[in-house]
Amino acid sequence: MSVKKSAMYVDAAKISEMMNVSMSCAHKLVARLNKELESAGKVTRTGKVPKSYLTERIS
Repeated sequence: MSVKKSAMYVDAAKISEMMNVSMSCAHKLVARLNKELESAGKVTRTGKVPKSYLTERIS
């Protein structure tokens, strides 16, 4: 029996669902957050953002 761990990264589809926004808006948010992370010298994944960073920024 396996236990599914919560995802460390979220994509635009999940953000769209979580925040009740359009996919277009969610894609723009992913790009914006990744740009912020890159400016801070962090490594990013195209099309995804760390869930912890997303929750920190939208709180």
